[in-house]
Amino acid sequence: MFFLGGLGAFARDSLSAVFGCGSTALWVCACLTVAAAASAEAPAPATSAEALIARLSHEEWAERDTALKALVAMGASAVPALSGFIAGSTDPDASLRAGDALRQIGWPALVHLLNRGDASPRLAIVREDFIRAFLERAIGKRALEDHDWVPGEPPAADAGRLAGIWESGAMDLRLYRFRWERDALRLDRVSYDGSPYRPPIPNPAKVETAALPVAEARAMLALALRACAVRLVEKPDPREGQPGFLRGRTSWLESGGFHARVRITEGVRLLFEESYTGNARSDRQKDFVRVDAAGVVFSTAMRTVAWQERPAGEDDQESLLERTGRFGQDEWLVREQLLRIIGAMGDQRFEPFLRKVIETPLDEKRRQHRMAIDAYARITGTDLRTAPAEDMDVAAVREAYLKRFSETAPGGR
Repeated sequence: MFFLGGLGAFARDSLSAVFGCGSTALWVCACLTVAAAASAEAPAPATSAEALIARLSHEEWAERDTALKALVAMGASAVPALSGFIAGSTDPDASLRAGDALRQIGWPALVHLLNRGDASPRLAIVREDFIRAFLERAIGKRALEDHDWVPGEPPAADAGRLAGIWESGAMDLRLYRFRWERDALRLDRVSYDGSPYRPPIPNPAKVETAALPVAEARAMLALALRACAVRLVEKPDPREGQPGFLRGRTSWLESGGFHARVRITEGVRLLFEESYTGNARSDRQKDFVRVDAAGVVFSTAMRTVAWQERPAGEDDQESLLERTGRFGQDEWLVREQLLRIIGAMGDQRFEPFLRKVIETPLDEKRRQHRMAIDAYARITGTDLRTAPAEDMDVAAVREAYLKRFSETAPGGR
């Protein structure tokens, strides 16, 4: 059975382990927590970032430490001065402290570094170290127990022309679309939140929208492409070749499962597309490392956006209808959630698709057919159910629909 899995369960637990956190917080959350803790320890800085940076070279450790905490407490506002100092500094120790402040500030600092076009060699090194640290945490501690990771070469692309899809979750399926719209990256999210075992009415599906500013969007897209180029390489075992040696593998199996799919395009050019649905098993790490790491990038960038609920529009219907083309490739739980979303917000355009689902042979669970029948009845108004959803004789109702389909088909009575 699948359980709740918004991002890859593997990456989430790995991030939690790295930061000593029992929740599913992402790395950026941990960075922000560190910054918040530093803010609580140090009073709000009364001096400028430049003045605090000058104190990073102070001969007294306490002065340097106080300045570092104050810079972290300033957050994003201190980032330009810190990066400018690193670019031109001749004090290696102070530069290291400035880089530490950037890392503690977290995502806003990474956004700035990825958007800065005049990076000096020193700043470029800091930026690459920052990116590698982010990706390593996104990959997760467990994957790196048995593997080394290779960054790979992301495809050359213009971030200003990229669009994409991200699917996350299982029981809490969320379908994201992102595309450029004037001076921001438009984010659209269709989601279903609820157990698949409860009656389908009311069906809590909703459509939301948000805008991601240019700098954050470009950073997100650049990092996502880097994540999509990652690959794992099995670590050599020093005992290999010795008599009686059998290669072992860390034996762990995630109790839950997750679904993730990422598709990134540049115009009509497909840059990346992968999907994974299943448990986070140690022997499947290579199968989900890229989509899972990319999901961490997306979630990190989107965690502070202001989502606004809105009615479903033509674009949402067309996108969802296009999504049904992959229906046969999905695992059963993803199919059920898609059917629930269609039942909640679909229109007459989905009638042919739902008819095909109802016509497929019954499986043992029969939940997929129940969801398709519920959606068909709501969308078309042809309701042949004889009992509430939870008590419905699925086989009998399906037969009634099959008879109706044959009567209304071309050449039927």
